[in-house]
Amino acid sequence: MTTQFFGLAVSYLFVFGILGFAGLLLRTGLVSSFTSRKIVHIGVSHWWFIAVYFFEHTFIAVIGPLSFVALNYISYRKHLFAAMEDPEHEKNLGTVYFPIALLILVLWSWAGELSFTQGGVAMAALGYGDGLAALAGRKLGHTSFQAPGGHKTFVGVAVMMVAVFFVSAFLIAGANTGAPVLLTAGIIALVATSTEIMTPWGLDNLTIPLVTAMVTRVVLPL
Repeated sequence: MTTQFFGLAVSYLFVFGILGFAGLLLRTGLVSSFTSRKIVHIGVSHWWFIAVYFFEHTFIAVIGPLSFVALNYISYRKHLFAAMEDPEHEKNLGTVYFPIALLILVLWSWAGELSFTQGGVAMAALGYGDGLAALAGRKLGHTSFQAPGGHKTFVGVAVMMVAVFFVSAFLIAGANTGAPVLLTAGIIALVATSTEIMTPWGLDNLTIPLVTAMVTRVVLPL
């Protein structure tokens, strides 16, 4: 139990460290508010691996996500963490959806409904896939199209597909499940990217990890 409480301390230091780092970059003018949000988005997704390493019991594992559902909502209302806040305040509920999705993945995984690898793939699809796609689309996306999920760029879509493919392949290969790595990673990448394109109302921080988790549970053995 002591190790798990130590893991909680590491968790909070890790998340607030990322917030502090992104906030420093933002205050010094090295990055825009958009980029700082994506640094937080990608960085915090790595918390999954801290949780898997330290936590045995569900009631400990959910403390971090639950607390950040509350903290992120307060920040959404009061603009506490500038590094993860959208200047257009009403657009920022994604910061609340992120820990809600993480909470659901924790409950599924610690209950044995998902393996830790399946949950990690879903979290990486959100962190790396959605985060890098947004950065690439903003910087390089000169050609765009309208989708149910909003205004998308071809560059952003391609980057998400490639990013999810590679992080999924890395995690699947490391788990040594016996699944065909490239085929499985390709299916996961296609599903995650399609989900992002099709999700309206800014709900992609929920739909990407949850839909990806459900599909990964089918194509990747526990």
